[in-house]
Amino acid sequence: MRTLSEVLAEYGPVFVVARGKSAIEISRRARRDRVAVITALDSEEVTRGLKVVISEECSEPYLVAMSLAVATIYGRPVDVVISVDPGETTHGLALMVAGVLVATETRRDLEGIVTLVTELTKYLQPQRLIVKVGVSPASARHALRLAKALLSACPSVTVYLVEEDRAGRVVLGSLLEKCRIKGRHEVSALKILLTPLRHCMKLGGR
Repeated sequence: MRTLSEVLAEYGPVFVVARGKSAIEISRRARRDRVAVITALDSEEVTRGLKVVISEECSEPYLVAMSLAVATIYGRPVDVVISVDPGETTHGLALMVAGVLVATETRRDLEGIVTLVTELTKYLQPQRLIVKVGVSPASARHALRLAKALLSACPSVTVYLVEEDRAGRVVLGSLLEKCRIKGRHEVSALKILLTPLRHCMKLGGR
């Protein structure tokens, strides 16, 4: 699996047209993730022929903009897969677009994940959007609550449950080092992401 930084190092830089808080958030995250992204206030500032993404006014400007960047490079429509490792107080998330690992994160609320999915559906208009939710005896309540909220908010999304014992068998190898993942929930989310669908339980969606 290729990472966002690898793809943008080869095909970038990508210019993201953004303003205000969105521009600040995108610049901050791009520096942290070491990806070849340059923000601009207006598309006229960008030399013709370069890859340009127009940032949407949304709750998740960085992840939406980076997903659009991958779609710009590989061509639309794209497949999107999101995986979630629900915890008691924090949750791991991994986002893959067109086979590219865009980001992994640790989050404190499940509602924000539902928002991310709805915004990716709206702005990216993917060919297919799958959400894999890890489930264990300890996390079943959170996993089912998230799955229900996703199916209610985004009927076109396909939701799968992934037993965390099965996901734990996935070997990440050098991917951990490339992604510089530190949080255990992010590691679990990445393993859930890479668990084959034949080992997942489909709950609903297309």
